[in-house]
Amino acid sequence: MNLRFLVLLLCLSIAGVAEPIAVTNLEGSSHGFLILRDPSGKPIAGGDVMEVVRGDLVRVHVVYRFRDGSVDDEQTVFSQKKFFKVISDHHVQKGPSFPERMDVKINAATGEVTYCDCKKGKEEMKTEHVDVPPDLANGITFPVLKNVPPKAQETTVSYLVVLAKPRVIKLSIRPEGTDNFSIVGRKYDATRLGIHAELGGVTGVVAPMVGKQPPETQVWIAYGGVPAFMKAQGPSFMGGPLWITEVANAVW
Repeated sequence: MNLRFLVLLLCLSIAGVAEPIAVTNLEGSSHGFLILRDPSGKPIAGGDVMEVVRGDLVRVHVVYRFRDGSVDDEQTVFSQKKFFKVISDHHVQKGPSFPERMDVKINAATGEVTYCDCKKGKEEMKTEHVDVPPDLANGITFPVLKNVPPKAQETTVSYLVVLAKPRVIKLSIRPEGTDNFSIVGRKYDATRLGIHAELGGVTGVVAPMVGKQPPETQVWIAYGGVPAFMKAQGPSFMGGPLWITEVANAVW
């Protein structure tokens, strides 16, 4: 079996039907700050998270600006009426921190996905139709994680990725334990969630053979009272390093 055929199989991701995540903690208008670190802990980018709520609709804009001039910019519109539902998502990655430029637009209502075929120096915008499932989590990962039932053994959501073409895969979310952190000497608990990309079917077997099986992402959520995002560690692109995202501390 040659490498080209293995890569073709990789693109045939299978996604089952799943229910969207129920809203138990509403998102509110806010502006937060994040810091992105490399695996050694060195700061490489600063992030802004801006949410504006109008009725049941939420517009969220997350942008990381890197020291080397790179940008990771995602803008999402979603509904939080009973269930989280993505309406649109636009995600751009560009600059020397990323091996390839990425530009993906999702119109969940029509299933229209516009993306940049940016491999090997070629930059061509293409549009394809994808059957978008109701539990799509693109652009709303953190709100979804804050609403995952803390005692659930496993929660699955759908996620659209562009490999050779746009495909929907499954993300399996499982609690992996509790870790402690402290603020001014006071200790708190945070649940560590493991997020594993399930490529599905024969793809799940083939992916490790071509080095495409993404490593697990870990996210820490403090569930006391109102859930709060504390930290995440995982790749930001296929084959990328395990970057660390944390809530930023202002320096005066």
